[in-house]
Order: sequence, then structure tokens, then C-alpha cells
Amino acid sequence: MSAYATAQNATTSAPGGASSGGGHEMEEALTAAIIIQVNAFIFGLIGLVILLRFPQLVGVLRAKCGRPFLQLLGRDSVPPTLQKKIARHRLTKLSSATRHPLEFPAGSDDSHESFGKREKITIFPEMPATGYSDKLCPPHVASAPSFLTPVISLLRKPVLPGLSAIQFGILMNYTYILLYGLFLCQLPLIFALAQKSNFLGTLLGYGYESLNYFHRYAGIVAVWTGNIHCVYYIFKWTNAGNFSTNIARPKNAWGLVLMVCMNMLWFFSTSFWRKKFYNVFLWTHTIAIIALFPAACLHRPGLQPYAFACVALYGVDRIMRLVKSRIATANVTHIPQLDLAYIQIPTVNSGWRAGQHVRLRILSGGMGVFGWTESHPFTIASASGSNDGLVLLCKKAGDWTGRLVHLAKELSRDVEGQGKLNVWVEGPFGGPARTVFSSFSGALLVVGGSGISFGLSMVEELLGKDLKRESRIKYIELVWIVQDPEAATPFIPILTSLIQQSEFSMLRVSIHYTRALTKKVELLGRIEATPFTPIAIAHPNLTLTPGRPNLKRQIESVIDNAIGLGSGKDSLPPTGVAVGVCGPRSLADSVVKAVGDVDGAAKYRVGGVELHEE
Repeated sequence: MSAYATAQNATTSAPGGASSGGGHEMEEALTAAIIIQVNAFIFGLIGLVILLRFPQLVGVLRAKCGRPFLQLLGRDSVPPTLQKKIARHRLTKLSSATRHPLEFPAGSDDSHESFGKREKITIFPEMPATGYSDKLCPPHVASAPSFLTPVISLLRKPVLPGLSAIQFGILMNYTYILLYGLFLCQLPLIFALAQKSNFLGTLLGYGYESLNYFHRYAGIVAVWTGNIHCVYYIFKWTNAGNFSTNIARPKNAWGLVLMVCMNMLWFFSTSFWRKKFYNVFLWTHTIAIIALFPAACLHRPGLQPYAFACVALYGVDRIMRLVKSRIATANVTHIPQLDLAYIQIPTVNSGWRAGQHVRLRILSGGMGVFGWTESHPFTIASASGSNDGLVLLCKKAGDWTGRLVHLAKELSRDVEGQGKLNVWVEGPFGGPARTVFSSFSGALLVVGGSGISFGLSMVEELLGKDLKRESRIKYIELVWIVQDPEAATPFIPILTSLIQQSEFSMLRVSIHYTRALTKKVELLGRIEATPFTPIAIAHPNLTLTPGRPNLKRQIESVIDNAIGLGSGKDSLPPTGVAVGVCGPRSLADSVVKAVGDVDGAAKYRVGGVELHEE
């Protein structure tokens, strides 16, 4: 017999229904039984998802993608022969172990002289004499059986802004479950999904940013169900004429404090406060969280285990973020074409996967009195192990980033064209999680604007793995969408050098500009972008094209090349195509639609098409 049934029988068998304190005790027992059942059901479903995704976790561990539960930023020691390799590289033609200097053209329209040249050299180990072996390549574990592809495509379709059909269905079912249980017992789940060092997300195989939609929704539902609960008792006591008497009881007074705290958390976490007044959001959140836990325990002593669980989750997250933090000196340069700050931290060059991000805090008075209190996420634009260290592209998107770009502009006015800043970085966080791009036969990376950070790091990592014979990739295509063709100018040399590195996998880069040209635009002092005309830049595989890309056609092209190209990997069977997207919500929705529109037979022929949204 369940605890719910036992409590129900005890209630019906009590003399007189429930006399003096007996009724209250039976009500508490019934409530506890419901809470146990609700939590058992929710965490049982979570456990089922973890079990179903366990094979992918094994695949990630076997693919040598780093520790999934604890990744730490650091600096790898430089081999003693490094300088000899660099010297030899300068005496030979550009090969797979070299990169062009990254040049930042001056901001003037009349001048294309570069400043702040820094040689970007990636050193790879000697190539093994034998061909590609299936033993060296990472194992490919599909996210779902191939026969479920049509269902997955349907569930991925957006039904509301920022919500796919599967996400909407999860939220509606969660709402139904909460109607059966109590909202306060969900606080540990809400807190677990809010943490940056999200252990639950790691078990599920998703970054905290991928589960943030559920955290926001669960928090909103908890606040509004709590408000309904509170308003009901206020209305009941007011009608009975004993509101003052009831609210004076400590239990009820602390309940009112609890609801004030929860409403503060919700109100000041809206996008208006986060974007316009971040410090207000930060401090109100801190104050409300500190007051919430004792208020919950004093309002209902039975909530103490849940409050202690929240405190433990919050404390572990803060400790983990401190362990994953590094304070370093960064080089900063302003790139006027994209109006962003190029931040390079040479003393941190390992400990992350392509596609992951860090939270950046600037320790400088130039960011304002309280600027150092803010930390913001930025995708890492370099591969782990790179000679450049950790590179961030910080685009102007709000007040804080606006001050950072302005500071970079001021510091870049010195003789060397760059300045130095003390920074605090936390991470890495997020990233592709269980998606191992190097285990696929083909990859399509679609990025918009500053999303090129994701594209650069992913391409660099894939090429590095390919040169070490640790990749199944045959064909990579990077599609970069910008407003103005001049925005791509600073990155043309580095994109060209990446293409020249791709000896065993073909790399193609397509830059699309969406702003119509009325005249020819000069790029790098020798190339002209002509209205309505696609052109090749510096290399046949690097093209500049007006208008938006046909994403469906490009996915089909990647599928065909992943099947048709050999590149010494003919013995490797097709293992699917990975599609990564980083950019505005509208771009992500377009890619989701394009993946769904691709013919099912083509997907089956290549081994499936999987999507990762950054």
C-alpha cells in the first residue's frame, strides 16, 4: 500500500473526521506522501533519460574529449623542441603545421596597413606512417536510432520563440505534475538547473545553458503557484475578519517573507533588469536567496531538507566556480570592422573543448566603479593547446560590453596597437557535451556575426585531431553570415591558413553578407567585392557571396561530400553529419528547419544528421 493511500485511510478513519490536532497531523502526512510521489516520479524520469544517454557518455570518454565532470583551464608545458619547429616552419613553405599572421587592418577606409601582427602557429606531432585506422578514430554513438529521425525532426520544430515542440511538451507535462504536488518541493530542482557547474546537466549530457529554459519556467511556475497559495489565504482571512490575527503568527509572517523573496527573484531576473541594470539583478538575487532559505524553514519546518539541499547545491557550485577560475593578464585589441574587443590570454592554453565558453570579469577601473562585479559569457575562439592561448571575441551588445569595447579602443592606441588588462575567467562551461564532432564523417558549421568564435575553435580543433589521425571527418564546411563584407576582412588570413592546413579533410568556408552593396568594396587592398557577384578570396575554397545561404542545399552538399570524398579514409564507414549553429535565434530556427527538410533517404545514406545549437 502506498504512502498516499495509507495517509488517506488514516484521514477517513479518524474519529469525527479529524479532531483537535489530529486533522492537522493527517493533512501533514498526506502532503508528505504527495511530495514523495511527485519527486519520485520527476527524478525517476530524469534517471531514465540519464540511462538512455549513457552510451553517449561512454563514447565521449573513449573519444578523449577531456573530463566531462571537471574541466580546468591551464597551461600546457611547451616542448623543448618547439623553437626548432618554429624555425623550420619559417624556412619551408606553408604546411599543415603553420598559420598565416593574423592581421587587423586599420580602421581608416583609405588604409589597409595591418597593425598588431602576431604569428599564430599550431604545432602538431609527427604524422604516423600508417593510414587511417578505426582504432585511432573516436567511436561514433548516435544520439538516437535512425528510425526515430522523422520523429526527432518533428519534435525539434519551433512552436514558440525559443521553444521547440519537445521543450514545450516537457514544460506542459511538468506543469501538470506540479498541479498534483507542491511548488516549494521543486526548489532543489530549480537551483540544480541554475548552477553553472551543473552536475545534473552533466549526467543528462546537456550544458546548463541548454537546460536554462526549464529552470526559468519551473521558477516562474513556482512563483505563481506560490502567489495563488498566498492570495487564497489572504482572501480567506480577510473575509473571516481575522487577517491581523493570522498574519501575526510567526509561521504565516515568514510565509509572507518567503513570497516576497520569490517574487523578487522572478521580477528582477527579467530581461529588462539583466540587460539594463545587471548589478540590480545581481544584488537583489543575492539578498533574496539569502533570506529565502530561513523564511522557508520557519514557515514550514517540513521544508528544511529542501532548503538544506538548495544551500548545498549553491555552495558546491560556488566552490566549483572558484576552482575553475583563473586570474591572468590579457592582451586586448580593438577590431573596428566588427566593433569588438579581441582578447588573448597567452598564459591559459588548455582545458576546454571547442564550442565551450568562459565567463569573463574585467579587473580594471576603466569598466566603472562596479564593473569588476559583473561577469559575462563569451565563446572561446581558439582550440585547446593553441599557441595563442585562450582567445575571446567580445562584441558590443550592451552597456558592459560597450564599455569593454571602448576600453579596448583606448588601449589599442599605443605604439603596439594593443593594450593589457587583468582579467578573471571562470570555466569552461557548456559546449557540445555528448556531441563529438570528430566522430562524424562530415560537419557543417553555421555561424552569424561574432558566432565566428564557435566556428574558428571548432574548425581548428577538428583539423588538429585530423592531423593526429583521431578524426573520422572527411569534409568540413563553415558558413559565416555577416552584414557587411568588410566585417570579414580581419579574419580572411586566418581562414585561408586553416584551409591550407586541411590536408586530410577538405575545408570550405563560405562568407555571406546580407547588406546590399551599391558599389565595389575593396578587401585587404587587392580584392573587390562586387554587388550581386560571388567571388573567391585568397583561396578557391574561401568564397564571399551576397545574400543569405541556402541551408538545405548546403546540408545536402555536406552529405554528398561526406559519402563521396575518400581522403585516405575510404575504409571508414559513413557515420553521419554533425550540424552546429551559433548565432541569433532566427538563424538557429532556420537551421533546424533546413535539417528537417532534408530528404530522409539522404540522412539514412550518410548515417544520420545531428544538430547542436550553441
